[in-house]
Amino acid sequence: MKKLFVLLTIVLGLGFVLAQDSQAANQTTDQASLQESIDNAQETAETQNPILEDAVAAIKSANDALTALDNNDNDAALEALAIATGKLEVVIAAQPDLALAPVNISVDVYDSGISTVKEASKILRLARVALNDNDAIAARLLLDSLATELRIKTVSLPLASYPDAMLEAASLIKNDKPEEAKAVILNALNTLVITEEYLPLPVIRAQALI
Repeated sequence: MKKLFVLLTIVLGLGFVLAQDSQAANQTTDQASLQESIDNAQETAETQNPILEDAVAAIKSANDALTALDNNDNDAALEALAIATGKLEVVIAAQPDLALAPVNISVDVYDSGISTVKEASKILRLARVALNDNDAIAARLLLDSLATELRIKTVSLPLASYPDAMLEAASLIKNDKPEEAKAVILNALNTLVITEEYLPLPVIRAQALI
């Protein structure tokens, strides 16, 4: 009887270990599939909206112009703005109908880890309470915690306004108005366009299993 008990204990223990190993293996597989999906999503986004290196260089040159102006080096600032303008002319010549020139694409994962309706319902209930209390910020944060998705963010340079801003800044520098030129450049750098695309993680995970 004692031997049987020991044998059962060993078998049960082995079963528990195997179950843990299987669970760990599944988690590893899921993580690998998710990472592959993330990589594929970024590759697709970059294929659809390829990053334009000349546009990236134009932004760098605009920042270089700001640095030069901070150092009271107007000649270096003009040179940097000329480079920026030239890079943008290349972009426009290559794609005259392009309105937004992509300069950066990033993919972020937002996974709440919520797996039951009960958990989700609790958060929704708390969000409603927050809204009833006119606490919109708390409600938004609660709803954001339900997010289970990939967010693909594309930062683009607006070609309708950016080149003109570089020319205007150069003109201001030539007219001995460096502070006004800095304001124009800063405004241009702050008007980069950000677009976001959302892909549900459950759908991505399901597709990975097919």
